Amino acid sequence: MPSWCVLRKVSDGITRMRSRPANYDYNRLGDESAAAEMVELQSPRDEMKLKTFPPHYGLIRSEKTAGHTACMNYLKNSNGRYVLLDQLPEIGWRTNRLWYVICDARVNAKRLLIATPCNSRSPVIDATTKNIMIQVCRALQHPYVCPVLDLETVTVENFDRPFSLVVTPVAPRGSLRDVFHKSQWADHWPNKYCRRGCGLSEGHAQRLSCHILEAMLELRLRGLPAGIGGHLHPGNVLIQHGTARFSGLDNVLMGHNPRALPFISRYINTNLEAIDSISFAYILFAMCAGYEVVTAKLTPQNWNDIRDYVQASQVLEYILENPESRVPTLKEISNLDFYRTIDLRELRSLPLPHVMAGPPVPPVTVLLEHLYSKKLQKGKKSRSTSEVCDTEKSSACPFPGPPFESSRPCQTFHTYKKFSVDPRYGSLVPKDNVDTIEMSACVIKGVSRSRNVIIDGVPPRLL
Repeated sequence: MPSWCVLRKVSDGITRMRSRPANYDYNRLGDESAAAEMVELQSPRDEMKLKTFPPHYGLIRSEKTAGHTACMNYLKNSNGRYVLLDQLPEIGWRTNRLWYVICDARVNAKRLLIATPCNSRSPVIDATTKNIMIQVCRALQHPYVCPVLDLETVTVENFDRPFSLVVTPVAPRGSLRDVFHKSQWADHWPNKYCRRGCGLSEGHAQRLSCHILEAMLELRLRGLPAGIGGHLHPGNVLIQHGTARFSGLDNVLMGHNPRALPFISRYINTNLEAIDSISFAYILFAMCAGYEVVTAKLTPQNWNDIRDYVQASQVLEYILENPESRVPTLKEISNLDFYRTIDLRELRSLPLPHVMAGPPVPPVTVLLEHLYSKKLQKGKKSRSTSEVCDTEKSSACPFPGPPFESSRPCQTFHTYKKFSVDPRYGSLVPKDNVDTIEMSACVIKGVSRSRNVIIDGVPPRLL
């Protein structure tokens, strides 16, 4: 029955139909472009979107188009190893980044493919240097660090910058920020975090923050310099099987800009180690409060929101309001009673044959030196990886053999640490001074701190 017909019941019981005129006024439309403008302006929401578009929106669209082409070329050249399953929306805060869910045919597992345009601080990864970057990622493997399974740069025609493509595992639980907001990891970023999140329990925050602390200490021990904490925020901490894993390693290696945090600028020229400690303190606060702060110091309202977290508040006061007017190091934070009682079962359960399997990996600083050699020495012939490893003192035994052979408490390695972290960008920058690194003779690949390994047959907790 047409919408203009209505039923009318008269007194004699006979139902008749009566037409009702429409209440709509129709105007003649012009051409299609004018009609599209009229439809957009009639919607206040669309009009607001047009007004709030950033001025570089067209540039972002061109980057995404080129990034999509780079990903398709990468999947096509993978010889059937990677198969595209789905393209995700903007699940992170980087507007020029693309996310894809792919399937690794070798192991029949889902992976996450991330495409980001490179900048002037990114290294050149080609057929000769890709193996070095994979060795760097393998040298930084740890239970509390999200592994980088594959990394490559792809150039696109008619686009001035290459794209860095990173393959990482998929974390169905999502990031720590997804846990706060109880959202799905694959949802659109503005829709996931439009409401205030809920904090974790103090015991849960204690355990997860200890995992993050162990990851930061491990990266420092493996050769990455201070200042990588600029990439540490709840969005870069993945939750997998109840374990927190730092996932900003590819951003550090590829020189991508970190998330702008107001408290970093205070320590750019004074203390780079303070960036790591302060970033850790703010992520511990986010675990307790359920939201992130955007100020350089915690306000009285922020302290009031975590008043029920007594022990965590004491740790935050020790870091942010230290009575000695200094910022403690990560090592000093790890020695607090708040973290000494945590059972790191992921490290304790690692079997020694699995830990020591595979050839020894050269120190990260040596690999990075050779990786950036094309960028630092343009026009000069770079040395091969074997030559670099043979000439450096520290490459002879980066992870000293069986853990019970050496009786010395530590070994000293002299290595040219030509890299530091630019805190403005969170990327690696070269430097020329020579540093001395002291590494425990019992350091095993995959196990970091001395209280988590067996030294001379003594259990970890009895040291």
